Amino acid sequence: MDGSTAKCILILEDEPSVIEFLKEFLTGNGFVVDTASNGMEGLKKAISRDYSLIITDINLPHLNGIDFYLELKKRIPHIKDRIVFITGYLNCKYRTLLEEEGLPVLLKPFKISRLKEIIDSIV
Repeated sequence: MDGSTAKCILILEDEPSVIEFLKEFLTGNGFVVDTASNGMEGLKKAISRDYSLIITDINLPHLNGIDFYLELKKRIPHIKDRIVFITGYLNCKYRTLLEEEGLPVLLKPFKISRLKEIIDSIV
């Protein structure tokens, strides 16, 4: 990750400890970080700004991460290449969809090295 040019990342997560962990790691690597604690707030932010990457939990209030992704994809089709999912539980239905869409998923707890690999491949 090259910190010479700040890139913006949006984190959709409702667990404060996960938000702080990701925010600290990402800002320490030169990223500007926005956060949203629910899917509707995240959707508004994602539509209003061009993010280099969006990291979203699947289980979110008001609009889950999958529905957030599907709605965002309707509005901004190319966004698919900039989304990473994190979750503590991945049911069969969601797993199938994410595999079909070719989207990266990190299962909590995840290794920071794996997150870095995914970010490097996208940003």
